[in-house]
Order: sequence, then C-alpha cells, then structure tokens
Amino acid sequence: MGHAMEFPQALKTPRLLLTRLDPGDFEDFLGTSGAHDAQALHTDEAAMRFRAHVEHWQRHGFGWWAVRDPQTRRFVGCGGLESATIDGRRSTMVSCDAWDRAYAGELVRIAVAQGFVGLDVQEILAAPSASDAVSRVLERAGFTRAEGPQAAYRLTAQAWCASTGPRGRAASRAFQAA
Repeated sequence: MGHAMEFPQALKTPRLLLTRLDPGDFEDFLGTSGAHDAQALHTDEAAMRFRAHVEHWQRHGFGWWAVRDPQTRRFVGCGGLESATIDGRRSTMVSCDAWDRAYAGELVRIAVAQGFVGLDVQEILAAPSASDAVSRVLERAGFTRAEGPQAAYRLTAQAWCASTGPRGRAASRAFQAA
C-alpha cells in the first residue's frame, strides 16, 4: 500500500469531530457507553477499560477517538482501531461503543481508511456482538464474514483498495485535521 502516514489524533467531517480519547473524556465515556457495554460493568471495570483505550494510544500511536458533534462539541460516543491478538497473531481491530448509533457507519469507514492508508495495515478485523445493525454497518463498509473462532468480519487492504479506488484513498488523506 505504500508508506504509512501518522495516524491522526483528531479529524473533522461535516457530521463528526473525532479526537484522541484522553483522560478528560472519562465521564462522557461512562455516560454514553453505558447504553451498551459499560453500563453492565462496575464503574471500576469501566475505568479499567477506559484506561486501556487511553494507554493504547501511548503504546501504539493509534486507538479510539472520542466522537463529538462538530457544531456543539457534545460527546456522542467513541470508537476506532486497536491492536489485538486474534488466533495467535497480532491484528488490527475496528470497534465502536454503540454500533446502532447514527455515527457508527461513518466512524467505521474513517477508521478503516486511516488503518489502511495511515497505518499501512493489510487487514482489519471486527468481532462485535451479534446484531443485524452491526452486520449492516460492517457490510456497508466492505467487511465480509470471516472464518475462525473470534473474528466475525474481515476486510483486506486489497479488497478495500479495489472497492474505493484511488479516489477513496485520496479522500482518506483529505479528512480535515481538527
């Protein structure tokens, strides 16, 4: 795919403002993530998960973004890419705190583009909980069901390039820095 670029800590689209998840986002994370995963968790467990997302940026130079409305700056959720070991090998995963929210599809498309262009990874996996909403979001972004015990969906750089063409790769470089 060429030379990797730095993974952006902040991006802005007409509908989303994405900023590197940082410690100041914890209360927002706890409030909005609660609709799906974090609500069932004890606050200490949610804090541990949140810290892991923040530390992921420090270790790997990429990770989850806080998702905000660009006009109001209201926190609406979070998601992005993360490293994981799947089937015994290092992998890059895309995930979102709430797959059925309106921003999920756009967030996944941005994260995928940044993973392939910015990080120069060759494959991105997704292992969400089973849901028709999740399947639709991933399939619209080009993912297909994958074989294996953990990774439910996968998208290769080759398939992404074929589906987006040069225009899609150029667009992935053109997201506004926030």
